[in-house]
Amino acid sequence: MKWNDLQKWIHPGRRGLHPAEWEGEVAFIRLDFPPEHRDLAQHFAAVLGCIVGKEIRRLRPEHRIVEIVQWGESDSLDAVEAVMVLEEQFGFEMDATTTFRQLVERSVRPYALPQTR
Repeated sequence: MKWNDLQKWIHPGRRGLHPAEWEGEVAFIRLDFPPEHRDLAQHFAAVLGCIVGKEIRRLRPEHRIVEIVQWGESDSLDAVEAVMVLEEQFGFEMDATTTFRQLVERSVRPYALPQTR
């Protein structure tokens, strides 16, 4: 993932934080996914946490990506632009209805992160 491309959308109080620093904060999302998806779900939630700040604690699999990005106090145009960057980073197109669960499920095979125990 090209971290520098996402810097523009980093939550103002969290500039300079890397997704790895959000991993513990978003670990709760693992419970909503099967074991083979948990690492990737947590990683993607951490990336989004950098964008939206502590609002990421509201994250549920059924939330739409556009909706999540707007938690970061972006206007709708900024949210659309951020989603376009995320599309490039994650390697597939998203529309207004793409949910966090769909993001994870579409991405799990290409990334094939090792499972944790």
